Amino acid sequence: MVVSSAAPRRANGTTPDTERYRAILTAAREVFRTQGYNETTVEELRRAAGVSRATFYFYFQDKREVLLRLLSERTQQFHALYTRRYPPSDEYTKIVLANIHYFAHYSRDRDIFFLLRGAMDNETVRALIEDVRRGFRQRVENKIRRLVGGGASAPVDPAQMAVLLIGMVESYARHFFEQHTTDEEIHTHLPQAVQIVSETWYRALHAAEPPRPFPYEELIAHADLRLPDTIGAPPE
Repeated sequence: MVVSSAAPRRANGTTPDTERYRAILTAAREVFRTQGYNETTVEELRRAAGVSRATFYFYFQDKREVLLRLLSERTQQFHALYTRRYPPSDEYTKIVLANIHYFAHYSRDRDIFFLLRGAMDNETVRALIEDVRRGFRQRVENKIRRLVGGGASAPVDPAQMAVLLIGMVESYARHFFEQHTTDEEIHTHLPQAVQIVSETWYRALHAAEPPRPFPYEELIAHADLRLPDTIGAPPE
């Protein structure tokens, strides 16, 4: 019998990008989505991916590591989201655009967000999520500090207000996608959801009423709210 001397990919700290690796991630996302993280076994993952146990363990130590790889790739997209620059426009339009893109990202990866509930007791998972939140908080905090310094906002604590506003959007988005589970429902109710969080955000910072009427539907029409066709693919 010939024994392979190749070390597991997970042992050398590299991130593989092979057809079998992608097949496992694609299958895992679907199985996690339909069965839930806690109820899924490695055996079910490797069968769904059409690979042997040896191949699975060549790439992943366990199902937790599969979830971590999925999360890691999605958090890269979140980093791109909170560093995104919007075209010059009025303050309220920028708030609306930021919320639209957040809801669009949540929509495309809502299955991953729901999976987090079964994995938040893991220190690495918590660290990944906190890293994303830290980036959002810093950007929002800096923005609030500039508004306060320029007299465009009420005198508030930028750090505390950033936590409050981000927490509001996260909580409301989670509630929204729990209540509306089909693409038709999401498209129907999204304009109202974006309006609610955007108006609340604007009032909190500017102590003023947002502009009305406002073309929420027109701006949302350009957002990609679909789940990605290639699950687990690296971000562009």
